[in-house]
Amino acid sequence: MFSSSPPAEDARPRFEYYPLDSTKLQTVDIDQFPFVIGRSASASFQINSTSVSREHAEIVRAPTGYCVRDLGSTNGTALNGRSVRESPIVDGDTLSIADVELTFVCTSLGRLQRTLTKPLPRKKPSIVLPGTTPELAAVRSMNEALLLQAIPIGWSYFTDPSSGAALMTAARILPPVDESMVQGDAKLPTRVASRLELMGWHLAAEHFASLGQPGNLLLNITHRESLNPHTADALDEVAVSLKPSQGLGIGMSWDWVSSAPDSHRILHSLRELGHTIVFHDFAGGGGCIESMDTAPPDYLVLASQVVRDIADQSRRLQRLEIVNAACVAQGIRVVLPLGISEKDQIACRDLGISVVQSESASSAHAPMLAALSS
Repeated sequence: MFSSSPPAEDARPRFEYYPLDSTKLQTVDIDQFPFVIGRSASASFQINSTSVSREHAEIVRAPTGYCVRDLGSTNGTALNGRSVRESPIVDGDTLSIADVELTFVCTSLGRLQRTLTKPLPRKKPSIVLPGTTPELAAVRSMNEALLLQAIPIGWSYFTDPSSGAALMTAARILPPVDESMVQGDAKLPTRVASRLELMGWHLAAEHFASLGQPGNLLLNITHRESLNPHTADALDEVAVSLKPSQGLGIGMSWDWVSSAPDSHRILHSLRELGHTIVFHDFAGGGGCIESMDTAPPDYLVLASQVVRDIADQSRRLQRLEIVNAACVAQGIRVVLPLGISEKDQIACRDLGISVVQSESASSAHAPMLAALSS
């Protein structure tokens, strides 16, 4: 629907998009009308793809708004998933030119709002499973759009009680969504669980940036397949949302790392890029720490069963003392998990383990992110 008044001159209409085989967001200003999109070198916006016609579509300006017109293209033009020949186009609309998706931007929306409307990064055209009907594909697309606005994010802090300093803010996807992601088949070409993980990272980064507090944001991997050679690209994309004083960390289950040798190479490259590494649910011994020498984490969060009721069990305290000594030798800081009693915390503090993980109620400050957890 057209706006009721002419577009403001300072709205600077433009397209935001991810080129195929790239995770870097690109911007194209719409600085002339008609603004022709196509494969031709004379087009206002040239897209070098054989699926795009030489003159595929155009954007025109009218007294009441903007309009998109298909110029008789071979593969068609779609607006928000629906094929169109001519239609009004407003801020946040997704324009599909064959296999390329563009987000139309023409107002000064905040970053979080734009994140909710921009297309996901696409390294290649979306894969449609054999036998998938257009109706099923449409439902899947709508489900992902809904999830993007209602992924439940839980927050916690790594703190040092002796100084009161918050060392890191951690974000993770909460039940029931995380359980669905674990059960999801990541081998499917659509990889919905991995896409959902990336959506959650974007939302967490946007919210963390809006708080303006310095330090690192820890993004916990819920879905095992999200730790792959492309993780660094995903973190680079998410980091664009953060302020200069903020950084990123990545957290995952210690068991995943110990059972997947290739993960050491990935984690080593992430550390070289300056990302903090955290392993959760550690339940091994000192020998397991020594095996981490190729890709040691910055923080190691103990499993609850390792620490619970440890104050009254000297043998377990001795084992934990050995683990902590091995961590100190490698520069790893040991972290007590959530829900540990004050008595057990004191016993661990006597061993030199002072960093604790504490639950945060900050989700209340981001109701959209916690919509499914209520």
